[in-house]
Amino acid sequence: MFLFTFNAMPTSSNRCNCLGAIINCWVNFKDFEGARFIAHKFLESQGWLIKAEEEDPIIVFYKLLPIRKISKIKNRCYNIANETGLSYLCITYNEE
Repeated sequence: MFLFTFNAMPTSSNRCNCLGAIINCWVNFKDFEGARFIAHKFLESQGWLIKAEEEDPIIVFYKLLPIRKISKIKNRCYNIANETGLSYLCITYNEE
């Protein structure tokens, strides 16, 4: 299982009304490069243009969500990816 974190912006095919998003993408695949390729292609198919790949996972600023809630969301995303092969979480923003 790999967790990738991207800074992305919506394309014209994306219905998100935001400036951009931090996207955490869990991919259940055997090798890193293959998992990374899957994450990139999936996000492109969902209408996201990746601006940068972050070195460390960024989940959510703790004041936006309680720690307990963040933990539940992370576990749920991990479990979904474990069952289906992929899961993602978008944290949108409207300011740089």
